[in-house]
Amino acid sequence: MKKTAEIIDGKIIAKTIKDDIALEIFNHHSHRPNLAIILVGERPDSELYVSLKEREAKKVGIDTHLYRFDNNVKESELLETISFLNNDTMINAILVQLPLPETMDANKIISSINPLKDADGFHLLHPDYVVSPVIAAVDFVVKKYQAKGRACVFYRSEVFGQGLNKHLQALQKFGDYLRQNGRLQLPKLDIQTEEDNTEITDIITQREIKQIFEVTNLPYEQKKNDKGIVYYEAMQLRDRAMLTAFYSCGMRRNEVVHLDISDIVFEKSILHVRKGKNYKERVVPITKQSLQYLENYLYDARPYFCNDKNEAFFVTHSGKRLGGTMMLRRLQQLIQLTNNSTLQSKDIHLHTLRHSIATHLLQNGMKLERIKDFLGHSSLESTQIYTHFLETENQTEYEYKL
Repeated sequence: MKKTAEIIDGKIIAKTIKDDIALEIFNHHSHRPNLAIILVGERPDSELYVSLKEREAKKVGIDTHLYRFDNNVKESELLETISFLNNDTMINAILVQLPLPETMDANKIISSINPLKDADGFHLLHPDYVVSPVIAAVDFVVKKYQAKGRACVFYRSEVFGQGLNKHLQALQKFGDYLRQNGRLQLPKLDIQTEEDNTEITDIITQREIKQIFEVTNLPYEQKKNDKGIVYYEAMQLRDRAMLTAFYSCGMRRNEVVHLDISDIVFEKSILHVRKGKNYKERVVPITKQSLQYLENYLYDARPYFCNDKNEAFFVTHSGKRLGGTMMLRRLQQLIQLTNNSTLQSKDIHLHTLRHSIATHLLQNGMKLERIKDFLGHSSLESTQIYTHFLETENQTEYEYKL
């Protein structure tokens, strides 16, 4: 009789682990262990995670000490605090809540923690170095249950899933390289991934896209503690270029984050996507209007943010590569400025812009094969989700020209 799959409940495993920790602390520690938690900024998700960690630590008998800093804290001040905690004999472990502000070097901060006090295990010299929380959790469960055969892992969070995906992709590429060069004969990894690419929750109409672009031209109005008109107009140019990359060029979040200046060939009106999904590259044509937006940002705004040799196309106000989280915040701010309640009620993410341009191109009569190449899909099956989506939608606003 064929054995059915066993569902392993992570919550039950977590409770067992916490009970074991509580018992060990009670039996072997003369005083309660002390955990220092460093929290920078006021991100709601980070606030939630820290409160949960404090609550669970208290349950097992660990005292927590929260060190709060605002977003404007200097990196040097954070490093000084970590140095102090490293030398404090009463502190047994240190945890830096991620993500940190994009103006900070997270790797540098993590590396400054004493490896033996690194609660997360992210330090490269930590005895139990954690490559990815998901990988560590799966490895623990497999060993604990002595699981054999095939395992299926379900996750919804991009934060936890992206580490697993990146390491699997790197392992697959390395295996392909060894086989192609005859260095080592390895069997192909028997790992299958299932991605929910068929769900398109919301699409921005072409009229709404036009409104978002228009708010990047709103006149400057002085506000208390703002950074002046030059900064305001530089941000507007960056916003317009960002919208161009995500919408007009149909790029993914990771592709835009890793876009370099040299990837755009202005004289040929093309953009090279070198950090595509599964390491695939592609060339994206750029319209005259889109090219103008990118040029305006590069020559009129970017020098205001960055004067060094940083190759990143999109940079923060301090000159570092702009991350996806900050890009999403800017998009959400632009949407609020439209005063369009219908648009504001939609579940909009950076990838929504990519979904929207694909839908608009299909609505305007572009062939599915061309849209597939434009988006960098490996098969038509991925692109056909837009035809299925259009069958259930009755949108009529198509006047915005790309």
